[in-house]
Amino acid sequence: MLERISLEDYCLPPRWLIAMICPRSNVDRFSDNFFANLTGFKPRLSVNFSDFVFHANFSPTTYIAADQENQVTVILHGEIYNTNEEPAEFLLKQYAKKGFGFSKDLNGAFAIFILDKKRDILAVITDRVNSKRVLYGEYKGYYCLSTCLKIHPVSINDLDIGGVASYLANSVVYNNHTIFNGVKVLKRASINRLYNYRFISEEYWNIEFGGFGNNVNEDNLKKELGELIIESVKKKVNPNRRLYLSLSGGYDSCGILGILAFKLKIPDVKCFSYAYGKPKPNTDAFVAKQTATIAGYNHDTIQLYDGDLPNLIINSGKLCEGLQNYSSASNGLMKMREEFAPYGSSDLIIGDQHFGSNHFIMNSDKDVLLTQIHEFNILSWLDNMLPNNIYDKLHNSLQEIMLDIIRNFPDSNFQDKRDFLFFDQKIGNEIKPLREYYFGHYINIITPFYDPDIFDFIIKLPTHFRMGKRLYKETITDMFPQLFSIKRSSHSGFMPNWQNDIYKHRDQLKALIVDGDNPLDNIIPPELLRKLIDKNEISKELSIINKTKKIILSYSSLNKILVPHVPHVPIIFRQLPAHSFILRALTLRTFLDIKKAMPKTIK
Repeated sequence: MLERISLEDYCLPPRWLIAMICPRSNVDRFSDNFFANLTGFKPRLSVNFSDFVFHANFSPTTYIAADQENQVTVILHGEIYNTNEEPAEFLLKQYAKKGFGFSKDLNGAFAIFILDKKRDILAVITDRVNSKRVLYGEYKGYYCLSTCLKIHPVSINDLDIGGVASYLANSVVYNNHTIFNGVKVLKRASINRLYNYRFISEEYWNIEFGGFGNNVNEDNLKKELGELIIESVKKKVNPNRRLYLSLSGGYDSCGILGILAFKLKIPDVKCFSYAYGKPKPNTDAFVAKQTATIAGYNHDTIQLYDGDLPNLIINSGKLCEGLQNYSSASNGLMKMREEFAPYGSSDLIIGDQHFGSNHFIMNSDKDVLLTQIHEFNILSWLDNMLPNNIYDKLHNSLQEIMLDIIRNFPDSNFQDKRDFLFFDQKIGNEIKPLREYYFGHYINIITPFYDPDIFDFIIKLPTHFRMGKRLYKETITDMFPQLFSIKRSSHSGFMPNWQNDIYKHRDQLKALIVDGDNPLDNIIPPELLRKLIDKNEISKELSIINKTKKIILSYSSLNKILVPHVPHVPIIFRQLPAHSFILRALTLRTFLDIKKAMPKTIK
């Protein structure tokens, strides 16, 4: 199955960390050799605490600093933007001055490990949106921490049914779950301390909406937001490195384009957009090229997908970490990695943001949730095809995850709760991992608008300024009228016909499925996947549903008003197409196959 993958090509990310925490009372059992046998790595760092021992290995690009007495060690996985010092040394000084109080003042994309032998403290600090996720699991007598699920020591046969359900229905895994039982993600915006041999999380940043009140001067708000977004780009962009800008035809990356060109006057930025075939008018790539030209920058169009669907599945399986969807960019990225090389010489700037969200008609917390996260009944057509009540187990397990998400909603209006959901779940589980797991393998990622000062400003705004990103759009349009004089794109322009390509490559795709060789077989029988790939009567039935849906939604009043804004559209019209399910299932299977086949010692 994996004959197209060499042992050297498992795509270990350029920045990674794996660690083990074990009790000193059993230190002979949990020795350096145990760590090496468990993880495939020899420990580069071992720290003895009064009751436990910390062993770790990490990539050479990881920042690390210790005090003169070697009592406090700081490990930084990620970047800190509000200092010109060596970042780990900066964090060490801040911890010495303020203790954990320094956490809320940090500007960066990070996971920080604090190893304080003097106070017998081990803690992991995550940033506000979990840009650099840390996985943890408790096993027989020890903890394991890692930043990469691919190298996390866990039995691939022990799948988390809720995590798998979330992946299949939503293409990502929500609410600190993974696809494996017992492996969770540390919470965002938290100080996660080991206490009595348990991790206790304490949030250092709460999302509390309001603060400016309703009688605010709009011009003053625009001025403040304009200053904040300029400063956010200035802090994060290093003009001495090769800079790439992922440029769309919308408002967000175009705003960054204007700041780079007209405010910071950075002379050389390479802009690129994604396309599938020749860019057509009103698509992202077509509009982006026009705006890049106005800014005085070169622009390239990257062909995301070359038609090799089996290779796309394999590349996605290598990169997705079992937590992220297949990506049409995976084949194109494999070709771009030489241009980005060596890692650390270039930065990719991306316009991801959360300045607000579109208005939806919502009458309950569940309505809020369904505007962004799907229940498993989006795959209700699978109900009678899965064995042993598997459909009910998948559906009920995902329901439990969704109820847990709702329990964390703030006491506010539904639109605020929708914005909270984006901060709490979408950025850290979907958007950032998509960038980090795919692009982040080859180039350092910068998202200037994920900035603590911007976040604090946005959540203080009255709801109507966030609705439809109104304040940001008006601010950025006023700042750069020459860029926004061009009509914004109406669609991305890079959607392959997956159904046709699945049929075209059906024999190669079926060859990726080996009976009884993958833990996903117990949830999705291999013969079911093969039938769907062959377009048997089951997927034809679903095709009829989707065609009916298209006919009904062809009326613009329903398409533009009803469906995007009402989360409780009848379920028959919210079904996931068979081709999306097939590609997700194949990607997840491939990740599991790769994890199973990885050599014990990678380095």
